[in-house]
Amino acid sequence: ISYGKDNYKIKKVPVVPAKQNAIVETTNLTLNDNSLLGTSMINISGYHKINIFNYLENKTKDDDILEYYNSKFRKGSNKFLIDSFKEKNKFDYDTDYIVDYTFNLKDHITKLGSEVFINLNLNEKASNYLTDVNREHEIEYKYKNHYDYTNVLEVPEDYVIDYIPENFSISNNLISSQINYKIKENKVIYNHSLTTNFIQLNKEDQEKVNALIKEIEKAYNEVIIIKAK
Repeated sequence: ISYGKDNYKIKKVPVVPAKQNAIVETTNLTLNDNSLLGTSMINISGYHKINIFNYLENKTKDDDILEYYNSKFRKGSNKFLIDSFKEKNKFDYDTDYIVDYTFNLKDHITKLGSEVFINLNLNEKASNYLTDVNREHEIEYKYKNHYDYTNVLEVPEDYVIDYIPENFSISNNLISSQINYKIKENKVIYNHSLTTNFIQLNKEDQEKVNALIKEIEKAYNEVIIIKAK
């Protein structure tokens, strides 16, 4: 075996496209007093899946796994609690990892007279990418990311849909996001997608990303309104 310098080559590590590191989730929601009840199916691929598998390798107790999922899949606030879960393709590195789960989210609904205010922005993922305005140095991320969340709210029979926010879209070469609402029969269908198309951000790029995230966060504050008949 020869270890001469001519036997080595420097190769650039390929950057995996954002949509190959994806979290895609569909959630069906119903109202219960001031709480939301939900059933979700989350598909996880790429480095997101590998990171979860690495963590779960040493977790054998359901209570430990449940605690992890309560943190990992949290929606709305720290009052989010998973009631049950079922895992598919666990430790299978060739297919998406899927978790089906049910949950409740207490005190997420505001009632005022005959009106009910509900924020369907349950996954405010963009806020995780804000950087400190005083940071001077470059920041590096391990991979690009894509997130896609669909929340379907079933409106009770004794209510009508009174207001849904306008659709929202914003992007530059580093980050893009869309939030869309539509009504189908007695349901409000909400979709939020976010793509982070960067690995390294210098100071100028951090400011560009922060500016867009501030606009996304404004959209996160929007609510739908349903009204008693």
